[in-house]
Amino acid sequence: MTNDPAIRIDTAKRTTTLRSGRVLNYGALLLATGAEPRSLTIEGAGLSHVFRLRTFADSKAIIARAAQVKQAVVIGASFIGLEVAASLRHRGLEVTPEILDGPRSLALDQSENRMYVQKAILHTLF
Repeated sequence: MTNDPAIRIDTAKRTTTLRSGRVLNYGALLLATGAEPRSLTIEGAGLSHVFRLRTFADSKAIIARAAQVKQAVVIGASFIGLEVAASLRHRGLEVTPEILDGPRSLALDQSENRMYVQKAILHTLF
């Protein structure tokens, strides 16, 4: 169905219509829009021990690396970022959640925040 996106939702009838015209019934509907995570634009972001979580393969790579280390920094306070932090903590890692900017930003100015995260990436992340 990945090549046949939904184009209409009828909540009263509990149906969704796909581009092909196919109508699907549902009991519960989850809208997963597939947003793209932001990439880091600071020095060290491209190092081999810095990960993005977008795919199942990304998840497996993070889990494999987590088995080899004792601490991690998770950058981002989205639901997924916080779930990653909780999962790593559950695996026994010391986890430092870090936020670069946005509504859940740390009480640091942006330059201090970026310097802190850069130091974490270069010296302590995985």
